[in-house]
Amino acid sequence: MARTQRFVTSPAHAAFTLMEMVVVIAIIGVVSVFALDIGRSALRGSERMETQKRLGVIQKALDFYAEKNGYLPCPANPALLPSDANFGFESRSGTAGAGCVVTGGITLANNVYTGMLPFRNLGLSDLYAGDAWNNKILYAVSNQHMGTSFNNYYANTGTIQIRQGTRAGTNYLITTRQDGNAGAAASYVALSHGRNGAGAYPVNSTTIATACPVDTSIEVENCNRDDLFFVSDYNEGNIVTTRFDDMLVWGSNAMVRNPTATLTNGCPANVCEPWCAPCATFGTSTPPGAATRICTKIITSNQPSCQALCIWPSSTSPCP
Repeated sequence: MARTQRFVTSPAHAAFTLMEMVVVIAIIGVVSVFALDIGRSALRGSERMETQKRLGVIQKALDFYAEKNGYLPCPANPALLPSDANFGFESRSGTAGAGCVVTGGITLANNVYTGMLPFRNLGLSDLYAGDAWNNKILYAVSNQHMGTSFNNYYANTGTIQIRQGTRAGTNYLITTRQDGNAGAAASYVALSHGRNGAGAYPVNSTTIATACPVDTSIEVENCNRDDLFFVSDYNEGNIVTTRFDDMLVWGSNAMVRNPTATLTNGCPANVCEPWCAPCATFGTSTPPGAATRICTKIITSNQPSCQALCIWPSSTSPCP
């Protein structure tokens, strides 16, 4: 007759097994929290990288537009939807060269027009209407450079200031004209309001979703639609004065100012900033004449601090 074996688990062993399960579940919970946090950080990093990539393309497109046309485009109306026929097109009165129109979400303050990036006038796809958070790219342009004649961009100093530091405390103007004369030097700004979207129009909305903050944060200067913008290190911290998740690029015509006066040390003394001298002198005592194209502009901590790669009138070589 066969004998049936019975295995009996002791109460002590059962309790130990249950404890092991509790420990394993706790470990899984901790690992899951870390994994979620790593995943969120990776997502945020990819969003910032994608937005930075788009802004880089936008900056090149704006510089090329100014070089080709002699002025910059007007802002587009941010209060339009993608289904609108005028979405992404500049708001300009009549033909090219006429003034910008203040309409819808476009504003004019302190000689600066602010609205949405006119990505269609720049020949860019719908991808460049907004940032990685699906908010419209803000675009501000100096009224000196938005276009009344072909030489408008080359003959005037910009009216936009870019500062770094704290809003109410210590800060410094990083767009001060290099010739020592008073005045701002930026011609345009293209800006993403970052992950918090403070002051931004969502791409699929006609109104601002998150109001521009009313506090001491430097982000206020990037959404209050005037002539002053701030740059700073990325910071999602809780300290209001240093909170900053905006991303922006800007352009200046300082390196392409049209020489119209007698050259002094390679530059017209009354209009040309000293840092364009390397482009005019080209390492010689006799300037070869104004460059027809400045391919690269470099600012370094070395001496001379400003350098440029130029193409001269006698050369037919394209930019490398």
